[in-house]
Amino acid sequence: MLFEVWRCWRQRRLDMTACWMLTITVPFALFSRPNGILNVIAILALAIALPRVHRWRLAAVVVPWCVLAAFAHFEFKQRNPIGSIFPLALYETVGFLERRPMGLWERGEPRVTAATVDALTSSGNSLEKILQFHDHYYWDPLIFFPQGPALLGLSKDAKNTILREFFTYNLWHNFPAFAASRINIFLYSSLADGGFAGSTNAEHILPQTHSNSEIRFRHGVIHRWQVDWLDFTFKYRAILWTPWAGLILMMLAGARTWRCRDRPGMLVCAIFWFQLFAVFTLSIAGEYRYLLAFFVAPLVLLPIFAASDSSSSNV
Repeated sequence: MLFEVWRCWRQRRLDMTACWMLTITVPFALFSRPNGILNVIAILALAIALPRVHRWRLAAVVVPWCVLAAFAHFEFKQRNPIGSIFPLALYETVGFLERRPMGLWERGEPRVTAATVDALTSSGNSLEKILQFHDHYYWDPLIFFPQGPALLGLSKDAKNTILREFFTYNLWHNFPAFAASRINIFLYSSLADGGFAGSTNAEHILPQTHSNSEIRFRHGVIHRWQVDWLDFTFKYRAILWTPWAGLILMMLAGARTWRCRDRPGMLVCAIFWFQLFAVFTLSIAGEYRYLLAFFVAPLVLLPIFAASDSSSSNV
């Protein structure tokens, strides 16, 4: 979608190819992930840059998807939506309570407020049990483990207290720990050290669905080749799966488009930077899937980097 936005802005028109590509890609780019809504910025900027007739074409492509997404959101509401801010506040607050052998906090101000502790333990879990399920890379044990504290079950008042105390005291009094946690989770996910489904995962999952499924193509030459290739790439995933090429291109293309005053290129680079900021700041699990956009970013950033030159200043 971002490639089409960049191409259409440079051409100042929305051709038939762009209409079809945007029709296919807009629902995935905008609505498949919570932070995908940031891509709306690119659509709005393109609408401003296009002539009126092409602006109407863009609206004809994008508006129906937005209406459908809004209808689905209100018609099929989640019972207990997780959101983005509360999970971050909850996960990091529990991390702030980890035992510190140096005991420096014991001689000064508390690490977190008393109201925070009361909110965390309001559902009957002790701090010891909560800390027992704290993981440096995933928030899942705090939420989804059957034997865990299941902290999503906290009352609305307790959740509001955790949020309020996080932004008024807990975050600022534990900022080094917060920053370290952000870097830790980002590197864990970018080096592809999170959990991955294996090549035989379907054989374990499908029986749980109680469906009439039949396993096929498990012992053919193509399947064996695919499994061998997966095993090889997974072994060297810190090299082959990491998004470093995309992140480096974000810096190079961002610098070049800024220098050349290439507005379409700057827009695309800015969207990627917004996405990176959101992932880095809000991630509460070291999931590789959060960084897939940066792994495939060279598909759009390489053309932008190659096309940006001094002549782009009049675009």
